[in-house]
Amino acid sequence: MRTSVLNFLLLITSACHSAPASSADATTSPDAEASPDAAPETPRIVLGVYSDSFQDLDATVLAATGRHFAIENQRELWTSMFDHPDEAYDQANGVIPMLSWVVTLQGSGCAKYEDIMAGVYDAQLTAQAHTLAMWNKPVAIRFFKEFTDTAIDDCFFPGGHVAARRETTGPMFVNTWQHVVDVFKAAGASNVQWVWGPAASLFGNDGVDQTTWHYFYPGNNYVDWISNDHYNKYDDMAFAYGANDHSIENWYNEASQTGKPLMQAETGAGYHDGPVDPMAQWLATAATTVKARPAMKAFLWWSSQGQVDYNLQGDGLTIFESMMKDPVFTATDVTPYATSTGAAGGPAAPQPHGVASTGSITLHWQAPADAHGSVTGYTVYRDGVWIGATTDPKYVDSDVTANTTYRYTVDALDDAWNRSVRSAEVAIAAM
Repeated sequence: MRTSVLNFLLLITSACHSAPASSADATTSPDAEASPDAAPETPRIVLGVYSDSFQDLDATVLAATGRHFAIENQRELWTSMFDHPDEAYDQANGVIPMLSWVVTLQGSGCAKYEDIMAGVYDAQLTAQAHTLAMWNKPVAIRFFKEFTDTAIDDCFFPGGHVAARRETTGPMFVNTWQHVVDVFKAAGASNVQWVWGPAASLFGNDGVDQTTWHYFYPGNNYVDWISNDHYNKYDDMAFAYGANDHSIENWYNEASQTGKPLMQAETGAGYHDGPVDPMAQWLATAATTVKARPAMKAFLWWSSQGQVDYNLQGDGLTIFESMMKDPVFTATDVTPYATSTGAAGGPAAPQPHGVASTGSITLHWQAPADAHGSVTGYTVYRDGVWIGATTDPKYVDSDVTANTTYRYTVDALDDAWNRSVRSAEVAIAAM
């Protein structure tokens, strides 16, 4: 039973190695030889993994496929100097480190938003940037991964569910992301690629609508990759990758609009030694789904014990190794995707000023310069909270209380998905 299932799953992952030359080819036996004249497929997708024993797992797949993993996902705390035990191994074997870097501090707690924005950690960030710059090889940073995870709500985002409070939490996240990226770029860490990595559910699941992610997106000028995390958390239930809900489909359709390369930064399904193995089913359907979507450029498995046993093994490991032999999944060069420029690559920050009248405050500003696109809209914040958006360089705030001073900032967005830093704050007293 298991042998026939494995053969079927391997057929799924290998049958499309050469595109059919005509509609007649679609009826050809899947065991037929591909034409010797068929053009070889271009390597497009890099494969990687997180593993508690990465070097051992890498040695296993190297023996089976002749290839190392292209990317290693690593976990790093806020104050880490990125001295992970695998760094030397990765550099020696051409493996790209992806640092899943969180705001969590050693022991407990986290770096606070106010402290980050006040520059309390700038010396640390500069030293970390210098460390990575000296590697002189590509390295990816997936900063603040799964930032809508409720496990860190009460530390960085006090007050409850992050996505549901997007008007407040979105600006906090964007400000933090932009600040960290700008510090790294000022320190010369041009080899770092920035991976924006929410959970797939942010794109329309569990009551979150498909526009929520816009509140948290720092802008194309601050992002090199867009990723997601998505799991099958059952050890005895198999279903197709992305088919259990609309999260993956929504994520792909929304994120691909930006033109950024897309990455499955974490995914996993539990191994089950029985007639149905969720890991094998998930990987087989993921292989065909990812391969069929042209914006997908990276796919990484989470090989560790979690809610279930996600460690690559059995039929799942065999399928992953077959993916590593597929020409489409043999890409290793990520340098073309290093396109983020930070503040210099987006619109200039607007310079708002305002006038109070009875019952309202009117803000206005000149359209800022933008050498990289055309400004299409603005976001307006009051006391750090998103209050509205406008396509005109003007905004009227009618929800004001007399004799109360409000502090406003504005940022600009353009038609290339770039976002400016926020303007200087302007304080206006309501009448």
